[in-house]
Amino acid sequence: MSEKKKVTRKQWEDNVRKAKSLVNNYDRTRWIIVDLALEVCHYNMNVRGESNESLYTIAEFSKEICIEKKTLYDWIRTKKLVFDKLPKTIKDNIKKYNYQDILDVAAKVEIDTPKKEVYSLFQAQIGIDPVSKKFIKYQKTLVSILYNAKNPMLLKDIPAQNIHDCINLCQTIVNLLNKELELRNRFSEQDRINARRLGIKDELAERLNK
Repeated sequence: MSEKKKVTRKQWEDNVRKAKSLVNNYDRTRWIIVDLALEVCHYNMNVRGESNESLYTIAEFSKEICIEKKTLYDWIRTKKLVFDKLPKTIKDNIKKYNYQDILDVAAKVEIDTPKKEVYSLFQAQIGIDPVSKKFIKYQKTLVSILYNAKNPMLLKDIPAQNIHDCINLCQTIVNLLNKELELRNRFSEQDRINARRLGIKDELAERLNK
């Protein structure tokens, strides 16, 4: 747990003012906002709450700068888990990287994960093809559906029609994905590129009519 910070009212107001000026561009300034918050607030990495001994809190800071408390906590946690452990060359150019990539790495590490391992995971993450990342994002929704399907108490209030619609959608997804794998087995990637270029709409477009 971090020590109680001796912060003057002026320091608090100065940091709040600076952070407020950065909020509208937070995609590029979130790490600066985090630093400003941590300079004047007590923060416990393991507990999403504040000590009564702390004069100024993350919750108060987030309220002052009009950012959701959970959002600011997530930024801080992500910074400590990933950003702070990256090489200086990466940190100096962090605006070039997608925040979602940093979040995905944060989900795989702990506070005591070595810097070398964090960097390795980060390199692997940014090396993933953008199309694959998009599909992985879609899979997370399916995981949520699976979680609910495995817990009857979470399903009991869902209308039967919604369940039928979900089943039909899942079955269609399975059929189309299986068709995609069949096409990959029967045709090379170059064959498929050529077919699209020539506008061929037979076997390669067949799945769209299923």
